[in-house]
Amino acid sequence: MGVDAVSGGFEDPTNLVIRSTRQPLDFCGVGEMHGLAAGGGSGQFYGMRLFSLIGLGLALGFAPLTGMAESALIKGETFLKQNAKVEGVKTLPSGLQIKMITEGKGRQPKATDVVVVHYRGRLINGTEFDSSYKRGQPAEFPLNRVIKGWTEGLQLLKEGGKAELYIPASLGYGSQGAGGAIGPDETLIFEVELVSVK
Repeated sequence: MGVDAVSGGFEDPTNLVIRSTRQPLDFCGVGEMHGLAAGGGSGQFYGMRLFSLIGLGLALGFAPLTGMAESALIKGETFLKQNAKVEGVKTLPSGLQIKMITEGKGRQPKATDVVVVHYRGRLINGTEFDSSYKRGQPAEFPLNRVIKGWTEGLQLLKEGGKAELYIPASLGYGSQGAGGAIGPDETLIFEVELVSVK
């Protein structure tokens, strides 16, 4: 189940930059959305709603616990080390791991493109924290305004393609985590389907 956070006006470099069908969102603020994205800038976008875990964390004054972060980091590193041995999993120089599920045949996005994506995200313990499939609506966002693991991984897909991304904390939400759903230094798993490139 995703975490729905409605907050605004936060000046933070990791704020989400996602489109909203209901209201414009400034690049420097978290509005009514669910979120994955990170980055700064200025301007407004409209589009699909995503979850705003970063906004929730800021609103609740979330402070990561050192012991929890170290534990999650070690567990994540162990998981990725073992996962690298799984057939079909490719480990990239950045540390991102990807496993292709379906090869696409359409356009391949650049970091500067706006993409439409269906996804579900979970922790390495299997806990699902968000799913566009469950909402029945794909997400639309600028690819260079999301967490690094998404920016890198989605550029490897073509339209119609589907893959599983295994994202180390350094390419995700890092030591700050994202509210109650994603703790500090969590390794994340995303099943992503590139619907279209705009």
